[in-house]
Amino acid sequence: MTTRRTLAALAVVVVALASVVVAALHLMRRDRAALFREFDKERSEVLDAAVREILGDSRPVLDHMRFASELIQTADSSADHERTLKALLAVNRQYRLGQIFDGAGPRVLSVLDPLAGREFRADVFDQPMRDAAAQALSARPGHIEISPPIREAGGGWLRAFATSFAHARNGAPTGAGLACRPP
Repeated sequence: MTTRRTLAALAVVVVALASVVVAALHLMRRDRAALFREFDKERSEVLDAAVREILGDSRPVLDHMRFASELIQTADSSADHERTLKALLAVNRQYRLGQIFDGAGPRVLSVLDPLAGREFRADVFDQPMRDAAAQALSARPGHIEISPPIREAGGGWLRAFATSFAHARNGAPTGAGLACRPP
């Protein structure tokens, strides 16, 4: 009889222990899911804040690109295009180089900011500007393409911006790019 009682007590202890283990596993899964939800929410908030900050910082550049594209689209000659780019470079000190591309991708005009200084190397912008222009020209009109940072240019924030125009008149350029430094 003692062995029966011992076995019954042991069975009760095993069932109780199994119940505790099942309850603990359920609580761990619930807490783990809650932690993942909270982590996802926090990361989304951080990412949203970073996007808002980046868009806020680049909003003036994007506005200038749209303005420049409107001016260039209304210009009638390459001399007008050059004057437009020179004016943009003179008024906005953050731009160092302006370029215009035709619809097939080749650069048709390049204007360097006369106040850029000797340390500014326009050649390091050639490939990033061409790449940004090619992507902008293959996208919808008005889309603005932003290059990754151009480290060879001597700064972590230097980038090339490019946009495509809504329509091109016969022989008119269809895209423009700007090399930009931090304000």
